[in-house]
Amino acid sequence: MADRGITTIETQYVLKLGYHEKKKDSYAERFGAWNYAIRGFTLDGEKELRVVVTLNPEGVLVITAIDLAK
Repeated sequence: MADRGITTIETQYVLKLGYHEKKKDSYAERFGAWNYAIRGFTLDGEKELRVVVTLNPEGVLVITAIDLAK
């Protein structure tokens, strides 16, 4: 996230108040895991993010944040 200029607080905000972007959900057969997409703006309204949450079969939670303007 640091490489993309996205903070943990921005990511958490979008996860709490964003909306489920169902058309971006996908199943990664290779890893046996679903990817769920949440989309929303940061508190200051300056960034629109897509936050992808994955829980793999081993129980590891992976969160990826993408700035949609970049």
